[in-house]
Amino acid sequence: MLEVIDVIDCTLDLVDNDGLHHYVVTASINDVRLVRPAVLYPADIAEPAQYSSGQCSACLVLDLTDERPPLDGWALRQYIQDQDLDWEIDEVDDF
Repeated sequence: MLEVIDVIDCTLDLVDNDGLHHYVVTASINDVRLVRPAVLYPADIAEPAQYSSGQCSACLVLDLTDERPPLDGWALRQYIQDQDLDWEIDEVDDF
């Protein structure tokens, strides 16, 4: 499970005909962006891959019986962490 560092945004995007609430969640996620690939050969200079945090987005779908995302910052971060979402790295221009 990836670690949620901070929730940037959690916005209700759609309520469909079945009553499902679709949220778009944007957050800073730990260890998702490859900084340096692993070096495996030669063995005397081998080192593991290095990762950094990055901005990611995911879709959160809740039905009528599910608890809604809290408004408090820390509680929202913990709530999103517990959802174990499928995060996609956002392409952010680095200037």
